[in-house]
Amino acid sequence: MTTPPTDDELDIAMRHVVTRLTSTPELEGTFPGGVWDDGPPPGIAVPYVSVGVQAALDSQVVDGRTVLVVVTARVVVTTNADTYPAAEARAAHLALHRTKAGRVVACRRSQSLRYSEREDDRRWRYQGGLYVLTIGAAAGD
Repeated sequence: MTTPPTDDELDIAMRHVVTRLTSTPELEGTFPGGVWDDGPPPGIAVPYVSVGVQAALDSQVVDGRTVLVVVTARVVVTTNADTYPAAEARAAHLALHRTKAGRVVACRRSQSLRYSEREDDRRWRYQGGLYVLTIGAAAGD
C-alpha cells in the first residue's frame, strides 16, 4: 500500500515554481502584479501569475516506500489587456522548463494553456501551461 503525496512534496514543487518566477533576473518587471498561489487579492496590477497544484501522484514506489512523486502545477499569466500575454507566458516558460534544484529532479511543460473569459464588461486573458515536476524522495524516506 502506498501513501498519498505529502504536503512536503507539494510545497517543494510550489516553492520551485515560485522561486524560479520571482528570483530570475530576466523576469524583473515582467509580472508587476506578482506571483500568487491560486489568484491575487482584488486590485492587483496586471499582468500577474497565478500558480497552483493540479495533481500529484506517487510515480515510483519500492517496497512500500515512495521514491518519486510527480506534481503537475498550473502556471498562468493573467491580463485584462486586448491581447494574450504571450511574451510574459514565454518568459515564465523559459524560467521553468527543464529546470531542477534540490529534490526537484526535473521540471518540464506538459501542456500549453490559452483561454479567456468575460467578467462584467471586461475580458480576462490567460496564457501559460501545465508543468510536471518530478520530486525525489527525502533522505531516510
